[in-house]
Amino acid sequence: MPQARLVSESPRIGMVENFLRRDACDWLIARNRPHLARAQIYDTETGSLTDQGERTNTAAGLDFSRAGIVLIIARARMAAIAGLSVEGFEDSVLLHYDVGEEFSPHYDFFDPSVAGHAPELQAGQRVLTFLTYLNEGFEGGETGFPEIDRRYKGAKGEGLFFWNAALDGTPDPRTLHAGLPVATGEKWLLSQWIRHRTGL
Repeated sequence: MPQARLVSESPRIGMVENFLRRDACDWLIARNRPHLARAQIYDTETGSLTDQGERTNTAAGLDFSRAGIVLIIARARMAAIAGLSVEGFEDSVLLHYDVGEEFSPHYDFFDPSVAGHAPELQAGQRVLTFLTYLNEGFEGGETGFPEIDRRYKGAKGEGLFFWNAALDGTPDPRTLHAGLPVATGEKWLLSQWIRHRTGL
């Protein structure tokens, strides 16, 4: 089991070396590249998904028919590292960033003061984000945390995770983060949001 280490205590941010094998990273990219579409976000007014907003990258939702045992292993490892049930996992997503594409500073938690987030909060707060870097050979594209002035760019197969909120649902505004623009090459990530639901 890959071992995690904290790189920031406040907010809590951790990294995991060799989280996924390099050939597994390549396999996920090859299997899902044909399924990419414009990435979406939640509309803050209506709560519906839209591809208009602060992210310009593409994404592919993963199911087990296209991700198989690799996804099962990855999700089991994420759950063990986070100490959270896989029942709180949202659908996994493969993210792709081409040159110039980005995800502007944003929060992953659902804000209780935002009307469009109310329906999602009923299913539990997003307490943790887990990113797995699937490739190298690109410039820029770091995961940046402007509130604490830190940036991370994982090696291929490395995981980065951070707690967006406490288990009681209290959001942590210090987790404001961005997928910074890619300068050269292309960037691939496996993205997983994990919710905390009462009783899990």
